[in-house]
Amino acid sequence: MFAQTENGTIIGCKAMYIKDLNYLGVDSYDLTDNSLIIYPNPVTNIVHFKGVYSQVWVYNSSGQIVLETAHKQANMSQFQGGIYYVKTN
Repeated sequence: MFAQTENGTIIGCKAMYIKDLNYLGVDSYDLTDNSLIIYPNPVTNIVHFKGVYSQVWVYNSSGQIVLETAHKQANMSQFQGGIYYVKTN
C-alpha cells in the first residue's frame, strides 16, 4: 500500500487513514402499491415474494416455466444455480 504526502511524494506504508469516504447507495426506497419485492438474493432454499399479485411464474434462462405459484414463498432448492426471471399478474 502506498500513500501520498502533501508535497506529492509517494511513500510506502502499512496503514492508511481515509478522511472522507464517499460511497454509492440509497437512503430509502420509493415503493408503489404494485411493487414486487423478491428476497433473499441470491436464493439458496426459500424465496419470498412480497407484493400484490395473484400468480407468480418463474422462468429459467431458456424461457421455460420452472415454477408457478400463488403463494408468498417458494422452495428453490431443487433448481440449479443460475439466472431466473419472475413474472406476476
